[in-house]
Amino acid sequence: MYRIEIATIEMLLYHRIRIRESQLLGRCQQCFVLRVFLGFAAPAVVQAEPLTLERLLYVLEEDSSWNAYWESQVLYQRAVADTTNIVPAPRFMTNMRSIADFEVEQSYGISQAVPLNTTRVLRKKAELTRVSVVEEEIEQQKNDRMAEAMRYFFRILWYQERSRVLRSFQSQQERIESIVESRSSLGEDSLMDKERQHQRKKQIEMQIQRDSVAMVSWNAQLVALIGQGSPIEVSGELPPKQCDVDGDSPKLRAVDKEIETLEIERQLASQTWLPLLSVQGGWVEVETENQSTQGWSATLGLSFPALQAPKKRQKSAEVAEKKAERVLLERKLDAISRSSQMQCQQYLQLAAEAEERAKQTQKLVEQAEAGYMAGYLSLEDWVEMQAAWQSDLLAVLDLRHAARETQIQLVALFGESK
Repeated sequence: MYRIEIATIEMLLYHRIRIRESQLLGRCQQCFVLRVFLGFAAPAVVQAEPLTLERLLYVLEEDSSWNAYWESQVLYQRAVADTTNIVPAPRFMTNMRSIADFEVEQSYGISQAVPLNTTRVLRKKAELTRVSVVEEEIEQQKNDRMAEAMRYFFRILWYQERSRVLRSFQSQQERIESIVESRSSLGEDSLMDKERQHQRKKQIEMQIQRDSVAMVSWNAQLVALIGQGSPIEVSGELPPKQCDVDGDSPKLRAVDKEIETLEIERQLASQTWLPLLSVQGGWVEVETENQSTQGWSATLGLSFPALQAPKKRQKSAEVAEKKAERVLLERKLDAISRSSQMQCQQYLQLAAEAEERAKQTQKLVEQAEAGYMAGYLSLEDWVEMQAAWQSDLLAVLDLRHAARETQIQLVALFGESK
């Protein structure tokens, strides 16, 4: 994006570039000169567009660092699951021993263990279920991060809207101050009225400065979270469109997967009593003082593990504990969901009532101004109505922000509603 600076136009006029438009060559030269100056003009300063909620969520979703971190967690757990399904490696053995004074036995063999139970399959199934647990935990981390970003975003938006309202009233106070100044010069208003109006203006300025400091703080946190390099101006709607919840919580789904994993491990503990078969084959050489003998050898073996009944009871207790934990978690999430939705709806209803009250107060402000200008109402009556109108408008913003805060709590637990 380029622009022609005023200095460029002045330079053209200064050098008195005269091109006869009647000649085709002159027109071409004129076009060439304008294209050269246009090409080398200073780039226009493009104002960054305000950050919207949709853009913010897109930036969070496409964050390569966090995505790589989450992907590595899933890949690690999948690698653990793959290692549990590996067949035991065969073993190569050699043995040499002296049988008698002049008799030596030397053997070579390969042995292979063959499990007679399904422990290997069950272990892999349990580890794959743990992959699902990790994925649900990652989903919860995404919800927490999204809720944190939304909290920063809407607090910035809240302070922006408050500043807009306060600056509007600041300009109105300046207008009132000019009216009071003109009337006090005519002796119609006292110096006390003028001082009272000046103090009112200072109060609004202090509120604007306080909100600006708070907005800078939240802005810095949002910048650090999404990796932007400069302060951000946001744009959007402060009140939430809905307060409903879609789907279950990732925390609850993760507990369900943990219960499934423990059930598999309990089943695994009940099968470990089955023996492990080992098969061995090889070549044997026996040498004596006068002769040598050679031949094949084969060996079968069974190894019985220790009694696993205590481990089975342990896994059963862990399953019962995790199921009880799920019931308590479900109750807690249901209570939070119900209370947050109710609060969100009540805040929106109160905000609508405050907005209607602000419209009525605005009419009273207009009547108070007309009464003051007519001389049958005092300046204090007009200023008090202005303060009431300001209070109503700020109350609308505060209630809308409170509704948004409760909706963000639901986002942290259940994710964004579709």
